[in-house]
Order: sequence, then C-alpha cells, then structure tokens
Amino acid sequence: MIQSKGELVNDLASALNASFTEGRNATRGSAAFTALQSIVMSRDPTVNSNPPVTAEVSAVISSFKRLGMLDDGVLVPKTPSATPIDSLCAHLQSRMAYRSHERDYVLMLHRVTAYFPASKKTRIYKSKLSIRGTDLLRTATALTVGVPVGATAQLILDNGLAKHSGLMIPTEPDLYNPVLRILEEQGIAMHEETEEE
Repeated sequence: MIQSKGELVNDLASALNASFTEGRNATRGSAAFTALQSIVMSRDPTVNSNPPVTAEVSAVISSFKRLGMLDDGVLVPKTPSATPIDSLCAHLQSRMAYRSHERDYVLMLHRVTAYFPASKKTRIYKSKLSIRGTDLLRTATALTVGVPVGATAQLILDNGLAKHSGLMIPTEPDLYNPVLRILEEQGIAMHEETEEE
C-alpha cells in the first residue's frame, strides 16, 4: 500500500520526535549536563534554552519542505555512486548553490561571561570573526576552511611538527601560533574585546 504525502510526513515527524527525545534523555543523564545545570547560560528569562521537542521537529519538517524534499514532483538525482547521501547532496546543491551575484558570509561570535568571586566582578569576553567572500571561487567558507588546512600542511612540510607524533589537537603554542600567523596574513583573525559589568 502506498502512503499518502501526509502519512509520510507524519511518519517522519514521529521518527524525529522519538530520536530527539531519546537524545535528550541520554544527554540529561550525562555528567556534563549535570555540571552545566548549575551554570546560568543566559540572563534573559525569555530565552528558552530547552524548547519542546515538537518545536524542534516542526523546524526540521519546515526546513525539509523549504528545500523541496517533501514535494511529490521533485525527483532526487541518481548519482554514479547511487548512495542516498550523494543523491541528497546533489539535490541540495541544485537548491542551495550560490548564484553569480551572491557572496557568502562567515560570522563567528564567542561571548563568555566570567564571574570572579575574589573581586566580586563579572567580566565579559567577546571574540568576533567576520569575513565576506569576494566571488564564487574565493568564498568566505573556502578561505576559513582551506587556509587553516593549507597552513597546517605547510607546517608539516616545513618539519614544524617534528617533536610531535600521533593525533594532535592544536592546544600547544608551537602548533597554533604558526597557523594563526598565516591566517592573520590572509585576513582571517578574531577581533577581541573585554568589558566589565
């Protein structure tokens, strides 16, 4: 029996609801969640940091509709690999590709509020990165992804990681400083400021 579009959407909503609920329940039992419960994430009482699962499901269904993924008349392209993920990517590329006059924009904001009990002062640390692509080839996304990878590859080729081995995260100054220098030369840098409350 063939399901109607409405039935398929309802089945999708039910599956998402179950998945999101299971994920939330697993998260609530974690040590990290317990530790974070004591931290005030926002002073704005109108901000809902834990929206109902139904609101999240509605947002996902709405996005699927906007991208044409629930339209009866849309045929998802078959790709050489014939895998669902490649077909999905081909469909999304046709819907979301930049037009010749469009430019992408990368914006990253970090805001950390720290309370110092000894001085009874609160300090806010802000970090901002803002980059606009120049054309379809030099997109902000390509720059902010490609330059760090290229800078790290150059560091390896220059034997800058000789004293390290295995899998590394960039927490050592001799790892991140050379990469940050190259990023800054390419116009990719965080602008930081601090203010006291």
